[in-house]
Amino acid sequence: MNKRNKILALSSSALMLLSLVSCDVTATPKENVLIEFGDGKVVVTADEVFNKYLETKEGVEAVYEQINDAVARWTMYTDSANASKKEELISEAEAEVDDVKAEAENNAKTNKTNYDDELETLLKNNGADDLDELQVIFENKKFRSYLTDKFYDDFLEDLKEGGEIKINDTDSIQVDSYINDVLPYHVKHILVKVSASEANKEGIVEFCKGLEELGFEIVSTGGTLNKLVSEGVKAIAIDEVTKFPEMLDGRVKTLHPMVHGGLLFRRDLPEHVKTVNEFGIKPIDLVCVNLYEFEKALKDNKPMEDMIEN
Repeated sequence: MNKRNKILALSSSALMLLSLVSCDVTATPKENVLIEFGDGKVVVTADEVFNKYLETKEGVEAVYEQINDAVARWTMYTDSANASKKEELISEAEAEVDDVKAEAENNAKTNKTNYDDELETLLKNNGADDLDELQVIFENKKFRSYLTDKFYDDFLEDLKEGGEIKINDTDSIQVDSYINDVLPYHVKHILVKVSASEANKEGIVEFCKGLEELGFEIVSTGGTLNKLVSEGVKAIAIDEVTKFPEMLDGRVKTLHPMVHGGLLFRRDLPEHVKTVNEFGIKPIDLVCVNLYEFEKALKDNKPMEDMIEN
């Protein structure tokens, strides 16, 4: 059963239960009253059913999902700025519905079953009773995803630093800093190190540029640092953090208290925070690494000296 109909099911369940204790059943439409039995002796109100619905985690999630869907649809259909995007997303949803129908056909052929039965199973898996409802479900998912991405694109700086967000020409809201205030501590420095193979560096530049756009500072080493800098990423050399040069053919780069302290101190312990501040250790809150190609070197029967360097 889809979430939208669960509240109706609760009402129906209440009706069946109450009918067991009352032979003389009457139903009178009244404001906020869903069901009335026995000349007003037993009354079930919309508020009572709704509050019962909110007693479980699943019920709360269903309510808020329906609210989010309703707001997203209203926004997409009333804001003229979203008109072309709305039609694009509706078309994408129609294509997904066609994919479901095609899957039902394939399943029917493979399983030697009835198409309608296979389609009903797929509809049920997607929380829909029919294809029209499935179309709406797919549209809602796309509307919500698009509006969420658009919100962060428009207001990311406000969320990072805190400030005023204008809702329209006359109204605005004040938001706290998403990174500095909402999170227990903010991600500031990210240590990036990938293996020497050029193939294994695929995507690393785009990844780091994306992090930079989000306000993160990149710390890197060796060949990875050179590649990032050559591609325009403002990466910080590891020796600027450690105040100590890389040495021993690159074997010693990050083995330093300025790195390990930044990684390992507990952000929720005041004494740890005090210690790293005293020694000028900057937090390193995320590490992006991969492994050298040990398996490939082993399969290539490389000598032990080469294996060690890998």
